[in-house]
Amino acid sequence: MLPSEEWFGEGTAFDSTGRLAAALLEMAADALPGPPRRRAEEPVSALRRIAGALAPGPLRPMPGAPVDVLESFRRLEELLASDDRDALRRRRMSERLREAMERGIGAMYQPIVELGSGRIAGVEALARFREGSPRQWFHDAAAVGLRELLEVAAAREAMAGLPRLPPGGYISVNISPATLLRRDIVALLTAPAPGRVIVEMTEDDLADAYTWLIPALQPLREAGIRIAIDDAGAGPTSLRHLILFHPDVIKLDTSLTRGIDHGPARRALSGALVALARELGATVVAEGIETAAELRALRDLGVTHGQGYLVAPPLRPPIDQRAILIAVAEAVAA
Repeated sequence: MLPSEEWFGEGTAFDSTGRLAAALLEMAADALPGPPRRRAEEPVSALRRIAGALAPGPLRPMPGAPVDVLESFRRLEELLASDDRDALRRRRMSERLREAMERGIGAMYQPIVELGSGRIAGVEALARFREGSPRQWFHDAAAVGLRELLEVAAAREAMAGLPRLPPGGYISVNISPATLLRRDIVALLTAPAPGRVIVEMTEDDLADAYTWLIPALQPLREAGIRIAIDDAGAGPTSLRHLILFHPDVIKLDTSLTRGIDHGPARRALSGALVALARELGATVVAEGIETAAELRALRDLGVTHGQGYLVAPPLRPPIDQRAILIAVAEAVAA
């Protein structure tokens, strides 16, 4: 019986190319078990190149080929078909994202207020799309390598609304570390009034980026842009990130805010973050405030700023400061 590699393609016996055939079969056998997202694209491209060189027509084993060769062909077909589906999905998603950016991405602004006075200190800019959730859009953009472009487009729309926001207040823009390396985003954030701009990053974004991100942030800070870490307290590495990045703003995750009035563990962790922020000279902002009891408990812990539907939902400018003052006053008095 001929060796396995000689049953490839039309069943022609290969000499020097026989090794290529064997390598192709081995790659096909080894590439499939791992999760699709972990498969490198280069091996798949190599598979296609080798396959094209050995058998320009459809790949098929010679009748009567050994079982191991038949199994390798089956797995190879699955791999190439999967690659075709992934490529089609990426192409379609890329087209959708580019269409969304061409049509324009909407922006809404959720007020961030002083919990003592109700005065608007700033707003968080939130991207909005004609359909679908922003979280899903950014997730899909990351999957096809377009997250940075989408973030730049969203930030540009957000910054365009700055002149219509409450005077003197800041605008907090969500930007991932990779996007901060782009020159266009740096120019966009520093052009209008850097002192009114905060770059907000989540704890997840910082997990593997602190070694190169800290020096990358220095030019922004020198230009007057402040740094906020979002979702503080949501993960086990949060305290380390706070110490390493020395942020200007620490945003308590909604998981801490929700039910903090009757949750001793939430109060203990929030109190620790407030104490750390005091040492760092940072401002603490509580996210997701929905009840008067939560607002009062946060104030008692020393949290000075907050946002949430109790205070105001995401809004389009102009923003009614008087309505927010009333909402906060009623919550404090309740």
